Parts: sequence; structure tokens; C-alpha cells
Amino acid sequence: MGDHPPENNEKAEYYRMKELTKKNNMILFLFSRKVTGEISRIEAGEIPSEILYGYMELKNNGWQVDISDNRHEGLFGKLNHMIKTYGINLINFSTIIRIKNSDVVIVKGDFSIMTTLVCRILGKKIIYKDSMFDIPTRFWKRWSAFINLRLASAVIAYSRHQADIWEKRFKLNKSAIKTMHYCIDTNFYPELKYDPANKSQAISVGRDPGRDYDCLSKASELNNIEVKLVTLSYLLSKKILNNRNIEVLQRIPYSDLFNLYENSVISIVPLSKGLNYPTGIRGTLESLAIGMPTIATRTPVLEEYFKDKEHLLYVDAEDEHALSSAMIELTENENLARTIAVGGKTKTRSCYNMEIYTKEFEDILVEVINS
Repeated sequence: MGDHPPENNEKAEYYRMKELTKKNNMILFLFSRKVTGEISRIEAGEIPSEILYGYMELKNNGWQVDISDNRHEGLFGKLNHMIKTYGINLINFSTIIRIKNSDVVIVKGDFSIMTTLVCRILGKKIIYKDSMFDIPTRFWKRWSAFINLRLASAVIAYSRHQADIWEKRFKLNKSAIKTMHYCIDTNFYPELKYDPANKSQAISVGRDPGRDYDCLSKASELNNIEVKLVTLSYLLSKKILNNRNIEVLQRIPYSDLFNLYENSVISIVPLSKGLNYPTGIRGTLESLAIGMPTIATRTPVLEEYFKDKEHLLYVDAEDEHALSSAMIELTENENLARTIAVGGKTKTRSCYNMEIYTKEFEDILVEVINS
């Protein structure tokens, strides 16, 4: 994944060009929500830096970077929120001015025809990152994706499998969509030594709609294992909320989350069937980086990142019996649990840290800017 600098005599020239690119280009980040308040919290060590998808790392590496997110404020922000469900993403006048004063615009979130056209008219590079999910079913959203895929300077996905599907559906050239790894701020997460003594509870963390908590709830009833579920209650059915084995916690600080991990024997990432985008990847990386023996629903994207019974334990989607059996196996088979706890932690911390993420992102930036 990612484009790597040449390993021959051109290497020195590449790094010279990279330094010039840093000095001569202003990078503007546009996020799908207001995020500027999170910069100070990252600097204070309260939250991990992956929340800003490389902004902090580029800044620390000497890039000129900025964020524009005031379009999420006031009446304009309310209007934008209302029409977003229709696949329409507008930008305000102040954002257009910020784009005019920048060289490259990085959009983290949904495609925006308006943003793309403004960048094209003003002669600015625009890169979309993590903007693709399932292939849109509505005509307007498919048309918007079609236009943006062709007019953007680059589109970055976190999965080659997902990129292949989109390239085929929209008749793009092979590898037209650039890929890189999703990574986390491994320095932020504590490393726990696997110790199952006096522990019996499981933990599951995640707030995205791709989670299958119905399957997890049924599995917990089958094996009678208590689960600490860190999510938002509106994502859950009444049956899950009434499950005596499920305790739901919402919006807890990271210190409390880490205590939950420390007092759990296994971690579970249950996902819905038929997912071809990187949902669940952050929760899986977080769990593995901490050192938890982890069970995850098998998806093509996760299989690009991790191997079964080496880094984690896979189960098929919508199979509560398989999930229940896997939960029992990891709580009773200490050798297997220890093997995947160590293997998953080693793989995550060595291959999916923000240093690697930044290197891959910088390579793509340099290529796009100088193309």
C-alpha cells in the first residue's frame, strides 16, 4: 500500500524535492465535523492523534498545515447537517477564501462536488481521504461520486479490496484510487500484559452503524459471558439494552476505557454481513495495540491487515453460535489467547503506527503536488 520513494540514486533527489514541497505548499484540511478544539487535547495527551488523520504528524514534520471547519457553525452548519443525508455537502465563503490561500485541500469525509469544483476553478489540488463506503444506491450520490472520482487530484482508500470494487463499478483504471494503511497513535495506547487471572468479562467498543451488536447480544446469552459494551445506546435495540449480560457505557474518558480493557479477558469487534469498507478497523487496531486477545467478524478489509489465529480470531458474520464458541475458546484456551494477544500487538505496533501512516501519506502528497 502507498507509493514509496525510489531505492536507487534518485533517492536523494526525492528527499530534496520532498523538503521543497513542504516549504512551498500550504495544506488545508477539511473535516466532516468541527475538530479544531481537539488539537490542544491531542497535544495534552488526552486523545490519540489519529483522530485528525495525519494533521498533527504533518505539522510536526514541518509541513504548513491548517484546518477550516467554521462551516459547521451557526445557521450554515445547521443547513449543511440537514442536507447532508441527500449527499449534498456545501462550503461557505470563508472556506472558499481559505482554499484560495492554500495549495492542497485534504477532505476527510464525504465527497463534495462544490468543494471539488472550487478547487478546480482556483487551480488547487484536492485529495479525498476515507470518503468511500458502500457503493451509493441513490442516483445523486452515485453521480456525485462519479464526478469527484474523476475530477479530484487523488482519492485515498484504506483498503485495496474496497478500491478494486470502486474502480470496477465506476470503470476507473486499475490503481486509480490510491491506497494506504489506516493506522493509530500507538504511543497513546498503553500496552497491557495478557493476564486472565480473576477476569471473566469481555469488552466491545465501537459507535459506527456497521457493528452487529444483535449477534454479540445473542452470543452472550448462549455462553453467559458478561460484556462491557462501549457505544451509543441509540444504536441498540431494546432487546440488547434489556440483556442482563450487557452493560452499556457511553462517552467515557480514555482513562476509564483503558481500565475496562485491563479488567477484561477478551475484546470483540462484531460486524455486519457484506461489508467492503474499513468499518471496525480502528476498534480492532485499538484493541490489538493494547494487547487484548481479540475476536472480529471476518471481512475482506480486516483480512488485508490481520491473519486468523496469528493476530486475532475471526468468526463469520451473523453467526452467534460461532461467536459464542470463539468467546469461550479464548477465555478457556490461555495458550491461544496469549499467542494472538502478543501477535496482534506486535503486528499493530510495528506495521500500523502513525509514523508509517505519515510516511505513506507524505509520499502520496509529494506525488500529487508534483504531478
